[in-house]
Amino acid sequence: MKKMKNVLMMFCLAVLLPCVALIMNTGTANAMTLADLQGTYRVMSSENLNRMGGYPEGTIIEMVYKDDDLVGTVKKKGSRSLFSVGYTAIADVFVSNGKVTCMWCDSPGSDNPNSVMQIYDNGNTIKIVDARGYTSWTMKRVA
Repeated sequence: MKKMKNVLMMFCLAVLLPCVALIMNTGTANAMTLADLQGTYRVMSSENLNRMGGYPEGTIIEMVYKDDDLVGTVKKKGSRSLFSVGYTAIADVFVSNGKVTCMWCDSPGSDNPNSVMQIYDNGNTIKIVDARGYTSWTMKRVA
């Protein structure tokens, strides 16, 4: 009986130790950088802007990280969008106190400094919140 108890104890340790080792060696999630947000995004909604006639839905924004700056330019305008191709809609992106802050244009010629980019799903969804706290654009990565 004593020998069986020792064998059982050794078996439990043999199973438990690799599990503990696996748990201890599991890598933590890598922190994202602004360069990870590069890509092509489609403006899916503009919750608080359509009442003002902005209608940017369908606009394609190309996010490019160059010269230590993340810049979003209009690659293709939506059918009702006021933006023109090549217009810089997002610029001056920086991280401060854990928030990604940017200058964002809700329509041509209208700069909104101190807007916040809320990043979801590893950068596949970005919501831009203006300085008043209104979610203004929701963008989804398309490429």
